[in-house]
Amino acid sequence: MTIEELHTQAMDMAEQADFLKMQGRADEANALYVKSFEAEKEAAYQAKEQKVGEPSESVLFRSAASLACQLNYYREAERLVCIGLSGNPPSSIAKELREVLQDIYSQSGNDDDDILIYNLEVPRREKNRFENFISQLGISASQVRRAIALL
Repeated sequence: MTIEELHTQAMDMAEQADFLKMQGRADEANALYVKSFEAEKEAAYQAKEQKVGEPSESVLFRSAASLACQLNYYREAERLVCIGLSGNPPSSIAKELREVLQDIYSQSGNDDDDILIYNLEVPRREKNRFENFISQLGISASQVRRAIALL
């Protein structure tokens, strides 16, 4: 399936799931949300692999992360947001990705003031890219609790 077909299928399933949820058919809705999430995640990864470019890549990762968050797949949602931010998303999409990240932390019971990065090794040649990525996430230096080793 193409990226567009996967995305369209994912959005259609999410819409059907919303309808089932409103009817009180939570189990059926949840099963469709899972399928919708898997299709959207696949579309996002295909877009990245095929180097489709921005804003398409970050939009797909934002959408997949939102679906993951809705399913309480918080760690997966966090990964997807980070991948979306690691590209070069337009500022408006980067802002939306950060909002999804805030939703993840508020819904999962984590406070974004408690973000911890442990024993992360970053090659020197990637230092600036890593610092930009951390900045895009809205993480301040005081929130990084452990030293970051540069190789």
